[in-house]
Order: sequence, then C-alpha cells, then structure tokens
Amino acid sequence: MKFASAFSLTGDALFLLEYREMKKSFWFLIILIVFISACQPVAPEPPEEPVIVFGEIEKIERIDSATSYVWPGEVKVVVSGYLPDGCTEIDEVTSDRIGHLFNIRIFTKQEKRFECIPAEVPFETTVLLDISELDYGEYRVQAYDSFDTFEPVIPPEPIDSYG
Repeated sequence: MKFASAFSLTGDALFLLEYREMKKSFWFLIILIVFISACQPVAPEPPEEPVIVFGEIEKIERIDSATSYVWPGEVKVVVSGYLPDGCTEIDEVTSDRIGHLFNIRIFTKQEKRFECIPAEVPFETTVLLDISELDYGEYRVQAYDSFDTFEPVIPPEPIDSYG
C-alpha cells in the first residue's frame, strides 16, 4: 500500500497534469488551424490595368515622296525618324490636305506597364496620298519640321504603231 500511495496523485497535482495536457492540445489546435488556413486558395489579385499614354512623334529625320506613273494615282511618302524608346509604337498615321499642302501627323502609344529605358529607336512608315483629283503644279508634303515636294505625273501616251 505504501507503494500505491507513493504514486497517487493529489487534487492539485491532478489539476496541474490536466492543465498541461489541455495546454498541449490548445497549441496543437492552433498549429493545425494555421496549417489548414495556409492551404486555403488565395483569391487572385485582379490584373493591373495597363496605363496607355498617347502622343505624337517628336523626331522626324527625313521625308521622301515618289509619284507613280499611274494617273489618277497616288504619291508614296516615306517618313523616317526616331521613337523615344523601345516601348513606344506607332498607333495611327493621318494626312490631310489644304490647298497645295499635305500635312502628315504620326500618333504614338506606349503601355506604362514596366519601366522603359529612354533610347531612340529608328522607325520608317509609308503613307499613300491620293492625288487623283489634284490640279497640275507643285505640292508640298510636310511631317512636322520635315518636308518634300512633288508634282503629279501624267503617264506617257502610248504610241500607236499601227496608225
């Protein structure tokens, strides 16, 4: 009996033992909850809307126009210059005519998704101008500070060899 009483637990010791077990269970539950919540799928963030910046060409190097021998015809205008960086691209090319002046404007766009290093990138674009209703004379094609001139060309008359 002496042996049994040496290992018997008093009320305080029994409470302390139960408290330690509950504390272990509590921490086990906390850790289990953390692991379960870490395995839950995370809602994806909505994709960032790209910011698009519109502008116009800043640097035109040269402009060349060439008429074709087809009347009524068109004038092929080649505009070359530099874009401000590799992220900028040509969005739209417009042309309008006032009297003997054709004015060409080149619009650009750039997505501002990431940083872009400012380094000039050469470009070349072709614009076809309708000259089918033009009078004879000299016309000027202008793209910002650059310009060229042309005269509408009448195709040569075919030679009648049978006549």
